[in-house]
Amino acid sequence: MHGEEVHEEWAKGALLTRVPLSTFENGILDAINTDARERGLRRSAFLASCARKEIEGA
Repeated sequence: MHGEEVHEEWAKGALLTRVPLSTFENGILDAINTDARERGLRRSAFLASCARKEIEGA
């Protein structure tokens, strides 16, 4: 994401949060990246969506 995109997202109410780096099993990061790309999402948005579904019990 670049400067202008960041400002547009902030204007819509987005927040900037620091997330610690995580270690993934072999291949899982590639799978996450592939699925996120296929859905037109960034990795962080994909992971947030997965977490939200898990938390909500979907």
